[in-house]
Amino acid sequence: MFTAFALGVFVAFVLFAIYLKKKAPSNEEIVRSNQEIINRSIELNAMAKREIIKAQMADHLRQIEEMYNAGEISPEDYRELSEPLLASISLNDLPEGIALSSDKK
Repeated sequence: MFTAFALGVFVAFVLFAIYLKKKAPSNEEIVRSNQEIINRSIELNAMAKREIIKAQMADHLRQIEEMYNAGEISPEDYRELSEPLLASISLNDLPEGIALSSDKK
């Protein structure tokens, strides 16, 4: 009686193992999924870095603007300092309150 029960448990275990093996993703699927996750992480990291750089450049522009408005730098210095930053940031990325160097005389 015990032998029949043990055999039944063994057969159930084997059938369950076969079921799990068929249900489990293949190595290729796992590799593909992991590669997609890695690629997406790289994309998100690059996007975050670009946003950080844009924020830093906008902060530098704000500082230059404040210095100009306080009279600490001349219009020529303002243009010299701000134009390279403005050239590297698209106009859509400029935060409100940042004037273009061509607006300063």
